[in-house]
Amino acid sequence: MDNKTHDDDALRAMKQEALQHVTAGRLAEAQSLYERLCQLAPEDMVARYNLGAVLKDRKRLTEAEAVFRAVLHAKPDLPQALHSLATVLTDMNRLDEAAGYYEQALALAPLAVTHFHLGNVRLRQGRLAEAVTHYEQGLALAPQQPGIHYMLGTTLRAMGRYDEAEAALRTALRLKPAAPIHTGLGAVLTDLGRHDEAITHYREALRLAPGADTHFDLATALGHQYQNDEAITHFRTALHLNPAHLDAWNNLGNVYRQQGRYKAAEECYREVLRLNVDHLQAHLNLGTVLLDSGRPEASLSSYQRALELEPGNRKARIGVVNAYQKQGDVEHAYALLKPLLDVTPIDVDAALAFAGLCRSLGRCDEAITMMEDSLGRDGGSLDVHERIMLHYTVGKLLDAAADYAGAFAHFSRGNALTGQSFDPQAHSAYVNALIDAYSAAHMERAPRASNRSERPVFIVGMLRSGTSLVEQILASHPAVFGAGELEEMDQIAAGLPALLGTDTPYPACVGQLDSAACEQLAQRYLKHLETLGSQGALRVTDKMPGNFLHLGLISQLFPRARIIHCVRDPLDTCLSCFSQHFSQGLSYTNSLTHLGLFYREYRRLMAYWERVIQLPILEVRYEEMVKDQERITRSLLEFCGLDWDERCMHFHNTRRLINTASYDQVRQPLYARSVGRWRHYAEYLTPLKEALGDGPGK
Repeated sequence: MDNKTHDDDALRAMKQEALQHVTAGRLAEAQSLYERLCQLAPEDMVARYNLGAVLKDRKRLTEAEAVFRAVLHAKPDLPQALHSLATVLTDMNRLDEAAGYYEQALALAPLAVTHFHLGNVRLRQGRLAEAVTHYEQGLALAPQQPGIHYMLGTTLRAMGRYDEAEAALRTALRLKPAAPIHTGLGAVLTDLGRHDEAITHYREALRLAPGADTHFDLATALGHQYQNDEAITHFRTALHLNPAHLDAWNNLGNVYRQQGRYKAAEECYREVLRLNVDHLQAHLNLGTVLLDSGRPEASLSSYQRALELEPGNRKARIGVVNAYQKQGDVEHAYALLKPLLDVTPIDVDAALAFAGLCRSLGRCDEAITMMEDSLGRDGGSLDVHERIMLHYTVGKLLDAAADYAGAFAHFSRGNALTGQSFDPQAHSAYVNALIDAYSAAHMERAPRASNRSERPVFIVGMLRSGTSLVEQILASHPAVFGAGELEEMDQIAAGLPALLGTDTPYPACVGQLDSAACEQLAQRYLKHLETLGSQGALRVTDKMPGNFLHLGLISQLFPRARIIHCVRDPLDTCLSCFSQHFSQGLSYTNSLTHLGLFYREYRRLMAYWERVIQLPILEVRYEEMVKDQERITRSLLEFCGLDWDERCMHFHNTRRLINTASYDQVRQPLYARSVGRWRHYAEYLTPLKEALGDGPGK
């Protein structure tokens, strides 16, 4: 009797020690003790069960399975052992077997935790309705379990039951405000189109648990709201934390493409393909950005590679159609597109591709009907971007057909859908800040860079004022390289406070610039021109229209630069902006009132620059260019210090990369039909006329 008592005490001590090891995370030591216990007391199923649990925690699943099966051989109706064996089989991805043991456990003891785990198995098997049933049964037994509410919400979202998913996730969040629950709720709100609310939850998830995926989720939501600068910051942070995050590279490229930053977008897509050469979406996106940037031949290879990866992919097929159309091969493009037009309902991308071909085919009425039918059938199936593109495209075709009332209605709807906001007061305050920073007194004593480069020629003005036309004329001269719309000056201005080591924002910080900093920034810009392939060119044009904001800074960096200021009738200019879908960041173009107010500020600032900067400025009026192309062309070449070259009169024959909305116009001889276009829309332009008022340029 004494020996048995002694043995029992020793076994209890071993069990206690094993439990202490488990609690402290010393699983190897715990395993050793439980194995010893099983040798000393083979009938002790508690010790054997605990051994199985330790083996499972150590990921020694095959051994854990054997131990739990031994327990069940001795005690076949032990619910805990059935449940634990099921969890091991789940970890081994033997889901059908796992589900069977969970079902047995539930028959013996209907516990919430078992319903939860069986629900997870059914979710992994794609049996979503059964998963929901088990989550709901689990919640009936334990309604305060946030994990079950979370998984219920996640599964309901996968089923497209978004309102129910939101309710489940909000309950989970009330019970436990954890980062994954905020992320899940953010995803549902994104599905529901409630992006502002989604952003709030992603920010909270980021605060609770910073990580690459959370930065990615927040960035994606910000992109939906056109908050692209912040979206880029979070995509970049996600990539800093996880450089192989393919979706972050891809979506960052999408944001750059929306901004018209095609080179940056292309680099992102190529990085995805470097990491995964068979990434279908990256091939599609690369094809699109190459097409958008005027390289249809190069885009074909990307679309064709996408078709190799997924034969019949509609977006790739339509990309090929658009590439052939851009190359002028209308017959081939239509032959490829026709099968897609015979499908009901017609895909939006197919309808837009047909619209691109319809003028050459003489079938624009069909294209208009097709797109209006798509808009009329839309019961929420079209995303916002698709509806925007349909409205703008129908508007352009109706404009060409002289249906100006219909065209204006579609332009208005397209602009209203963009969701972008513009603050006229903030913009006016920014112009005031520029004028204050670059006062006449400052400009007289402001330090300049030491370089005397005459290469840069800055073509500035409002959007749609003729900047692309002027650059194309100049780029037709053999001594000129047309660089397009460069973002360098915007980036230099934005980075000025950091360069100067000051918290004072631009433009107030320009008073801290010295000659050395000016030269450093000038050399950065000039080196960038070299990377574009401009070597050997006497002049390089930068036709970023918005550089009119930076003429004060430009005058400090390039004391011998030239400025060409493109001017067009304000009503024609603003109407043309209103009827064109631009990349993000040009929110003032979505409202006639805002366009008028922006135009006034632009003219006010240009009038100021003309008084205070010491750079030569040539004003080129669009209407005069149309009326007397040769005279204006000669004045342009003379201003740039270039000899006459007849090729400038035939600018439409010059083949070069053009990334702007004027791509088609500069591929044609000069025409006058855009002069006075506003008269067709006079009855709709009262808000614009009132905003323009009697200011400069009216």
